[in-house]
Amino acid sequence: MGIVEKLQEHINKEFDEEEQIKKQIVKLYYLYETDQINEDELAEKEAQLMQRLRYINEQKENEENTDEEERAYDIALWNENEVEESD
Repeated sequence: MGIVEKLQEHINKEFDEEEQIKKQIVKLYYLYETDQINEDELAEKEAQLMQRLRYINEQKENEENTDEEERAYDIALWNENEVEESD
């Protein structure tokens, strides 16, 4: 499996996990509204799920920043090569 395929698999996994967490939050509210869990249980479980969502979003931001830094480096390197070739 190539790098692009691994990256796509990672992105899909994060997206799937994010969607599953959102579904779990909806389910929590259903359980609360139908008196299957109390307010404390709702708050505790929701806080855990929201923490996981924040972690996923931080990971995405870190990956995006890394990608931008790599692109900037590639552009700087390309520009440097262009200047050397024109001399």
